[in-house]
Amino acid sequence: MFKQLAVAATIIASAFLPSAVQAYSVGNECGSILGYQTCVNYQDADSPDVIMVDGPNGTSRIYASCYADGGYDWNATGPNSKMFINMLVDAYCDI
Repeated sequence: MFKQLAVAATIIASAFLPSAVQAYSVGNECGSILGYQTCVNYQDADSPDVIMVDGPNGTSRIYASCYADGGYDWNATGPNSKMFINMLVDAYCDI
């Protein structure tokens, strides 16, 4: 009974979520950037890519958007410094 209620609640809730704000993953890849272990979840063109990095102070989650003119924007959570994150996103966007 509980499982049926949970499924019904999920279906009802999903009906109210606007589909225009959903990000779609177009792939992922793990490797290294600047010698740090990273995993990147590539998003569609309307959403920033998500980079997980094991940096010098722990794991950070970075939301990065790279632009054709060479610029980029990012937002991050985690213990690593802004200087480290900026350096990593700069290298990521140059790849």
